[in-house]
Amino acid sequence: MHNFKLGQWGPITCPAPLVINILSATYGRSNNSTCLLPLGSTNNTNNCMVTGPSILNTVTGLCNGNTNCLFSGSAALGFYTIIGSTPVYAVGMYHLPGTDNYLTIATYSPSIPNDHLTYATYIWSPTNPMVSQPINLTSSAACGGGAWLPNDYTLFAVPTNLTNSAQAPPPSVMTIPVDPWFQQDTVTGYYPMAFLLPDEMVVVLYDTYGGIINPMTGQLLAQLPSLGPYIHFESQFSASWAPLMMSYENNYTVAELFIVGGKYVPDPNAAFQTIQTLSASSLSFRINITVLGNGQYTVGAWQIEDSLIPRILADCTLLPNGVVLVTNGYQAGTWGYGNQVLPASLTALYYTPSSPLGSRFSNGPTSTIPRGYHSEAALTTNGTVLITGNDRTPVGFVAEILTPSYVLDPINVHPVISSVASQGVSMSVPYSGALSLNLGSLINVYLANFANGPNATNNIWATLASPSLTTHSRNSGQRLTKLQPIASADSSYVFQVPTVRGIIPAGWYMLFIMNGQVYSKSVWVTITY
Repeated sequence: MHNFKLGQWGPITCPAPLVINILSATYGRSNNSTCLLPLGSTNNTNNCMVTGPSILNTVTGLCNGNTNCLFSGSAALGFYTIIGSTPVYAVGMYHLPGTDNYLTIATYSPSIPNDHLTYATYIWSPTNPMVSQPINLTSSAACGGGAWLPNDYTLFAVPTNLTNSAQAPPPSVMTIPVDPWFQQDTVTGYYPMAFLLPDEMVVVLYDTYGGIINPMTGQLLAQLPSLGPYIHFESQFSASWAPLMMSYENNYTVAELFIVGGKYVPDPNAAFQTIQTLSASSLSFRINITVLGNGQYTVGAWQIEDSLIPRILADCTLLPNGVVLVTNGYQAGTWGYGNQVLPASLTALYYTPSSPLGSRFSNGPTSTIPRGYHSEAALTTNGTVLITGNDRTPVGFVAEILTPSYVLDPINVHPVISSVASQGVSMSVPYSGALSLNLGSLINVYLANFANGPNATNNIWATLASPSLTTHSRNSGQRLTKLQPIASADSSYVFQVPTVRGIIPAGWYMLFIMNGQVYSKSVWVTITY
């Protein structure tokens, strides 16, 4: 038997060729003075001892079949689990649709001896071993922000102070002009943020200058309020960002952007050594954009909230319930190598958009591994987060899974999807491939452990989460859409896919079902036009 106290790190090991097989698991306090209720009581408000399928399934999913498993006992906040090493440092990471596999990309670095190849590797899967293979990539896309467009194009918002004159674009690439509004930023134009709006226009943020553009012409349609001149988000001052969940509750007309971290730099032209020592910002920024139609928008003011933890080069991951998980980063420094000598921001944060301003941040688990430049974080199919990479240091090879507190919530019942159906096609879980959906399709979701009735108090809702495509503190693949509920009966719940392609671009999505804030494992669906 293994017992882990709150915040305690400990391994479970098994000598090869034997592997771990967890038979039972419980979570919570066990002292008699605090816990007077029976084991598993639904009135448990003191994190007292509970057991159940959600706890056992999470622990077995992390440990079973492995020779070692390392995690912390801080399940009330979530916990980190070290799952192994990867063959490369992850500069970019792409969740391969329809699978549990992740393609990681490592590019040439002149500061590393003999580092002259570009590699891609599947770094994590619950069933497949790690393998690596060479792949040819160009660096221009890696230094930009991207947005999938619903017309078979992809917008790459490349740095404003870079040119591709040395390399002629392929015939399928169309270059569009950059409006002078963005060109005011000539120092820190790397890694801009980009997000597709419901009207198929794109909001782009280059450091302190943001705006809405026509992605096919480059025309500036609306400006975002500038946060300059001293707070910087891009390049060597990189903050992290996430587009917040879009919802049927406002007819999918409101898009919100969330940014955390960055750096105050009174003089961007100061000596590098001076900028390196400046503290990162602990502030977060949030703005809403309402799409009115006919190229008209209402752009709100920036809401500013202190996260209390300075971060630069962090990662933001949209969880299935709309909460943003903030991980990784350093409390000082700049982009590039060498930050590992500076204080790291090891404690993860949960940002809950629906909470009142001033109370949206709460602490998550604390990692033992410092990560910053070239670190990556991506949502998995079971709602945990895969984390890897760092500044070309040995810890950059170590991969972790962060299990959010919602996955191990011992009080609320986690939905279990038994089958899904749409347009006359029914698929039982587990299945290979994906359930095919169209714009406006109805999805019938059957849950194995929920039933409706006259006294039912279930808060069941659904989201579609797109696979991650993450690089340099930017996850351009993130998109989370809350589906409109249509009907429910017995253990069946019906939801509708949005009818507009700018809201839900074609592609693969993970379908999650929530009970309040806790969520199910996902199933794959595809949206086609």
